[in-house]
Amino acid sequence: MISNYTYNAANTGITQSYPVLLLEGKGVGGDNFDAIKAQLRSYLDDSGFDRCWAIGARGQKMKFWRYIRDRSEDKMRPLRNTGERVVEASTDSTNEYILDITDFNPPDAAKAYVPILDYIRDHPDAPAGPL
Repeated sequence: MISNYTYNAANTGITQSYPVLLLEGKGVGGDNFDAIKAQLRSYLDDSGFDRCWAIGARGQKMKFWRYIRDRSEDKMRPLRNTGERVVEASTDSTNEYILDITDFNPPDAAKAYVPILDYIRDHPDAPAGPL
C-alpha cells in the first residue's frame, strides 16, 4: 500500500492521510486477474478506505483498476488507455485491459501503460467522478 501523508507545519505529526495505490503481484503461474481483483477488493473493503488505485500483476502482465467504495455497481473498474487519454471501463473480464510490463513504448499507443501511471501520479486521490 502506498499512502499520501500531509504533515503539520512543525512536521511533528500527520494531519491527513489517504491511500493512493494498492499492488498485488503473483508469479506467472499464480492466480488469474479475477482472483487478483477479488483479493485487492477484499483488502480495500476490509480497510474502510473510500477510494484507491489498484494494480494487479501476474508474471510480466498487469492490470489497473480504480476502487470506489460507495459505487452501486462494481466497486473496482479497470482502467485503460485509449491512446489519447485514460478512461475507466464500465465492464471487466478476465482477459481484457491486460498490459505487458516489458513493453514500455509499444507501437500501439493504446497498449502503453505509462500514461496510466502518469494519470495515477497526477490524481493520487482516485477522484470519484469521471476520469
